Amino acid sequence: MKRSNLWITASAVVVLMGIFGITNGYSASMAEGAAETPTLTVMVNSGAAAHHRPASNDLPAYQALEEKSGIHVEWNVIETSNYREVLRARLAAGIDLPDVIDLPSGIGDVYNYALDGLVIPLNDLIAEHAPNLSRWFEEYPIHKASMTSPDGEIYAINHFVLPNTLSKNLMHNMLWLEAVGMDTPETTDDFVDLLTAFRDGDPNGNGERDEIPLVPTGKSDINIIGNAFGLHLAMYLPYTVTDGAVSWDYESDRYREYLEYMNLLYREQLLDQEYLTNNSGTTLEKVGNDRVGTVSFWSTWAFVFSRSHPHGTPDGETPIFNVPPPLIGPHGDQYFERRILSGGRGLVITRDAKRPDWAMRWIDFVRNSEEAITIQNWGVEGLTYRVVDGKKEFIPTDEDISLNERLLQIGAGQPPYPHLQVKQAWINRFPGWIFPLDEKLQHYYIEPFPPIASTKEEIDTIDAVRGDLVTYYNEMKDKFIVGQESIDEKWDEYLQTVARLGSDQFVQVYQQKYDRYLDIVGGN
Repeated sequence: MKRSNLWITASAVVVLMGIFGITNGYSASMAEGAAETPTLTVMVNSGAAAHHRPASNDLPAYQALEEKSGIHVEWNVIETSNYREVLRARLAAGIDLPDVIDLPSGIGDVYNYALDGLVIPLNDLIAEHAPNLSRWFEEYPIHKASMTSPDGEIYAINHFVLPNTLSKNLMHNMLWLEAVGMDTPETTDDFVDLLTAFRDGDPNGNGERDEIPLVPTGKSDINIIGNAFGLHLAMYLPYTVTDGAVSWDYESDRYREYLEYMNLLYREQLLDQEYLTNNSGTTLEKVGNDRVGTVSFWSTWAFVFSRSHPHGTPDGETPIFNVPPPLIGPHGDQYFERRILSGGRGLVITRDAKRPDWAMRWIDFVRNSEEAITIQNWGVEGLTYRVVDGKKEFIPTDEDISLNERLLQIGAGQPPYPHLQVKQAWINRFPGWIFPLDEKLQHYYIEPFPPIASTKEEIDTIDAVRGDLVTYYNEMKDKFIVGQESIDEKWDEYLQTVARLGSDQFVQVYQQKYDRYLDIVGGN
């Protein structure tokens, strides 16, 4: 199938780059005056999904990054599923660290690693060696503030996301909806009815009862249903603010209702019985066998699931899975949480970096330069795109793959390290039906719990209770949902245990952080 050209004008690219404080002509200064080839070691994971290509200098996009930056990178690639565990062990040992590390969320506060001397402050390096970041911070001081630790230093250059897109969502198989004669569900009760129809109505038409009504791509992807119960489990911080008071969602009555609902889905075999071990690969396989009625994951993956379906097209242009509004819950809640603009993961320079200046220049290049963002979103000139009359356009191909897959094949697309997302580029790479649907959902977005850097005392408090507390509530959530523990019989014991393990200390810390946020923004 030949892909039609997609393009934006060169002037539009210039506008976009200006919006995000990006300059070009970067590589000349990278190695200027260097007596040797600048070389860095960079530790990253193998990719966010099975179809992503791990970082490799054998891939054309990474070769182009090296050519444009003037810096050679030796990639230390760790399997994504083991990345946090391996990185924790490396940081705990504290010896022979790579120059640059992609520090993911959930591995601890970067300020703590800075206090331990494992990562270095970046303020002076940014001022001297990061013109693109400096310009971006001037344009968007809120992002600089979100990256600044309590001591006034920046220790990590964080990811930047598109806040109103890529929300986690439920996506329904429209062919199955038609087969069972039902509309898109509006409420949590409607959703149970639909899943039951998927289970019992043989919507794939093979005469077998092999349908899986609801398949989360990973076990955490069921959390989007918590929104319908007024919870904040799907994205970042599970805290609710009521009249200025912070509470922890995991010990609320609403959370119990959510667990009871999920247990119902699991007990009635409406929820995938393998949901605890699902991943993108297993989910795509089930979709490809036409066994899935509803899937939960990032909403732009609707086209990935659609093209994987037996009745889909390889380019994803035929919509099979739709992107509906969020479910209305028993108390009337209906929303998505807006993504935090920057944060979640960050590039840090370690104390073992022999040339922090090279490391900072490379981070500035891959995070904010025009050249790197062009490679990320357009690929390599002459291979995936060309410039005609000042306009970039993708090169048509007879290969039976989507444009996004073409970019991923050469190492472009979404890289395995923090980067700057540009919406127009995402629009170019996704089928035309994705973003209009997304635009219709904008009024459902609410602000997440605000990201505020922790003080040393707050970090110490969180670290003292995080391990046992998080392990316990994760274990109990799974046991409650699959019925290994009775919610009716064990709920009071659960509340007593999380309190004993320090949930009140969690709440106290985040109350302080929220009050500090109000002081910053001038709230009451």
